[in-house]
Amino acid sequence: MEESSGEESGLSQLLSEENTVLLDLIDKLRSLGINKDVPLPEIIVCGDQSSGKSSVLEAISHLSFPKGQGFCTAFPTELALRRSATHNTSVSIQPAPGRTEEAKVILSTFPSHEETIEDFKNVVESAKKELAKCDPTKNGSVFKDTLRVEVSRPDWPPFTLIDLPGLIKSPNRGQVKEDVPVILDLVRSYMSRPRSIIMAVVSAKSDQATQLVLDLVSDLDPTGMRTLGVITMPDLAPKGSKTEDDFIHLAKNVEHKLRLGWHVLKNQDWDQHCSMDERDQYEREFFEDSRWGQELDADTLGVGALRERLAKLLETQIRSTLPEVITAIEENRTAVSEQIERLGPDRNSLDDQRDYLDDISQHFQRLMHQSLEGGSKSDFFTAHGPTDSELNLRAVLKSLNHNFATVMYERGHKREEQTHNLKTFFRSTYPTIPGFTNHCPERLSREEYLAIIERLIRASDGRYVDGPFHPGVIEVLFREQSKHWQEFAEEHVQLVLKAVRHHLQLAADYVANARTSKALQQYIISVEMEKKRKLVTEKVRELVWPYRYGPAITYTHQYQDVLKAAKTSAQQNPQGNPNNSISGTSPGRKSTITGSAGQVLRYMNAYYEVTLPTFIDNIANLAIEMCVVHDLGEIFTPSTVRKMNEAMVKNLASESPSVQKQRSKLSTQFEQLNHAYSTCLPHSLGKFH
Repeated sequence: MEESSGEESGLSQLLSEENTVLLDLIDKLRSLGINKDVPLPEIIVCGDQSSGKSSVLEAISHLSFPKGQGFCTAFPTELALRRSATHNTSVSIQPAPGRTEEAKVILSTFPSHEETIEDFKNVVESAKKELAKCDPTKNGSVFKDTLRVEVSRPDWPPFTLIDLPGLIKSPNRGQVKEDVPVILDLVRSYMSRPRSIIMAVVSAKSDQATQLVLDLVSDLDPTGMRTLGVITMPDLAPKGSKTEDDFIHLAKNVEHKLRLGWHVLKNQDWDQHCSMDERDQYEREFFEDSRWGQELDADTLGVGALRERLAKLLETQIRSTLPEVITAIEENRTAVSEQIERLGPDRNSLDDQRDYLDDISQHFQRLMHQSLEGGSKSDFFTAHGPTDSELNLRAVLKSLNHNFATVMYERGHKREEQTHNLKTFFRSTYPTIPGFTNHCPERLSREEYLAIIERLIRASDGRYVDGPFHPGVIEVLFREQSKHWQEFAEEHVQLVLKAVRHHLQLAADYVANARTSKALQQYIISVEMEKKRKLVTEKVRELVWPYRYGPAITYTHQYQDVLKAAKTSAQQNPQGNPNNSISGTSPGRKSTITGSAGQVLRYMNAYYEVTLPTFIDNIANLAIEMCVVHDLGEIFTPSTVRKMNEAMVKNLASESPSVQKQRSKLSTQFEQLNHAYSTCLPHSLGKFH
């Protein structure tokens, strides 16, 4: 239909050339397949089956869409209205993601034979048959491919909308039960897109409460910010009836409030045969002579006002969301580029494979050196956020060493003197640290502790004439006191090895593709970590040996200072102080015990206090640092690659067919995103703001 001259003039003034450029930009992005990665601004048409959606599209486009009782749209239909000096219409099928190359070739030839666009019903039916050829075993009648229809007219406002299959509760003629959830999922997926405008079509001949689309709007756009409601078939609501009252009430945006409001169209009956001009004239006459036209604003009635309204809505939506669309395209482009970089170039020959390993080994080596320096010069260290502690190996090791020191100071000793309030605070005194056995010191009263020492002294009587006890008593008591050192040290080593292995795995994942990373972990990292495990395990045994089996020897001045302080305290407090305890954590333990047992206790306690920090530092430096950490940067280097035999190079760097396919897919995706970004770049400079 050609609009009236006044209406045409208004529409012509409505949209500038800029708006057309914006709409063409979004169409271009959609044709590039960008909407698979970045949701684009769009108008989607949804409603229950037989709600009049096809008649709405027909009124908007002046194309005879298939409609009628029992007819179901079999696929999304993208309707693009464009301004042009001449009247033109083109049709194509956009394959759904996941279509095979063979299917894409078949669909690219549609339409395969001459059909006049005026006979659009046959075009739609032909598209359905063409899609069925691509899915001969499909159990269902609904497809996710999109039929794109572009209609160019000199006076129509440009916009694009996507019509979706009608929602159903049960299959109708030509449908199967599997279609019910497929349609629901398809409609929900479109309605969930954050940049879409939802055009929800409801029929005035059906009860509002039974129309599924209203439930979906309430669920997916609960505030109504993105939804424009369209009421069809107002002439089928009996005049003066409650049904008519309810739908006029709905059109006034009192119930089911929508920010974009409501619009009313009078549909052409499916069995009514008239021209589009006549259809529009019937609609105008209906609104002029009915309550609908008397009680509702003119800009919410009729197809002419709807076209104008849709064009304004889409143009506003594009302007408001274009900056974030451009940002999302850029982010996706960067992400895909990084994936391609990790895959590396084609690796068909042995030299190609060795070159690839040489490149990633350099990257891996740099990461390890940076890890040991505690720096964050690479994006690797902020892969999950700017303060990702898991990726800061130095921070992880520092935390583990701190936990080890805490365990040793809190629970490394076998016995300690029990103070008046210690039992009350049993749980808070010794918090459990993951990865360590929950050994807690045996708590004894001073009398119980000294009794144990006296038994040791009596057992050594007569073997030493120059003093009240054999010095070996101190060694025996110390070995009992430090019996958990080796166990805690070995547990600490296991935690460190686990953390280092995890860090190496993350680094391998970062520098290489999934297949090469897995091979690196199997053939390089696992082998080197097993060597380190054996080396550090032996080093822990070596560091523990003097304290378990050697004489109690120390030459630090601190030992004499601690011993002197303990002796002075004992002389100043001959009755003892009940608040003092004997453990490995408190320097200068005071004792009121005079005689041999008290003296042994002072000597052993002083020796324990000065050797414990030395042991902790030795584990951190000589075991962890020297045996596990310091040469992590040499695990996988260019030198390592040069020494590899041919079999190892192929194990690490050869490509499977799936990797080759993935590279091809990513390259195509990157080209699309790059093209899209170049297309959007002028708009990112503020041209349309």
